[in-house]
Amino acid sequence: YLAVFDGHHLYSNTWNPPANLTATNAKFAAQVAQAGARLGATKLWVATVMPGYDDVRIRPRGGFAKDREGGAYFERSWNAAIASNPSWIVINSFNEWPEGSYIEPSVAHGDRYLGIAAAYSAAFKAGGGAAVVPAPPPPMPTPPPPTPTPVPTVPTAYVNTALLNLRAGPGTAFAVVGQARSGAALVIRGRSTQAPDWWQVEQGDTLVWVFGGLVTTGGPMDQVAWVADAPTAQAEALAAAAADEVSTAQDGDRPAEPRQSASNTVLLSLPVLSPPLDPDFRPVTPYLAR
Repeated sequence: YLAVFDGHHLYSNTWNPPANLTATNAKFAAQVAQAGARLGATKLWVATVMPGYDDVRIRPRGGFAKDREGGAYFERSWNAAIASNPSWIVINSFNEWPEGSYIEPSVAHGDRYLGIAAAYSAAFKAGGGAAVVPAPPPPMPTPPPPTPTPVPTVPTAYVNTALLNLRAGPGTAFAVVGQARSGAALVIRGRSTQAPDWWQVEQGDTLVWVFGGLVTTGGPMDQVAWVADAPTAQAEALAAAAADEVSTAQDGDRPAEPRQSASNTVLLSLPVLSPPLDPDFRPVTPYLAR
């Protein structure tokens, strides 16, 4: 292809398994020089320098990572590139964040890699090929410690999912009577003896149930009482309250839209279906597995 193109460039030379940077640059520089001599034309060898590489997050099955080594890998990459006597040097990359090859200033690295690039590019432009030792980067400021979360004085469940179902009883067989958003704090009033991973919590002046795997608890949890019986009467009352929120439109009409409460909860408007549902039926929410 050098019979057609003016030169050769490696987009990346950070491979898996890793290659010797000096040997790789020397190999391709020699091939370009040989092609130029054979063709009787000037051909450009364009070397590549990289600070590291990490595409594991975007390619979890086939990605790999090459550690930056605090800037040492970038320096070796520059030394290998300059030693191959290239016509140009390109940096891969300025802001390729998904593949972890960026030198753009960041919280993690500050402007360290811009400083290294400036020192080595100046040496390259001056015609030097010797190793360059850039000045050490200034120390990164120490971030302030996070503000501690106050310890609640009552047993509390904090919602740690986008939208949490509030149910009439301790299990997915009970009706969904509302929802709480991420970060909502719900006072815990009980724990089911039949299903210990379900908490009875306050929502306004009503007691409802939430799945323990979707909340984080805090406060004096030893004060939480065990609840022995399924709240049948309460479930019936909550179901009746939810029914009051439902549009009584004919089949085929859209149900009433959910209305937003003043807190981090959504009161559901459940559709009325005809004929009545089988007693074992339970609605499925797209947000949660429970």
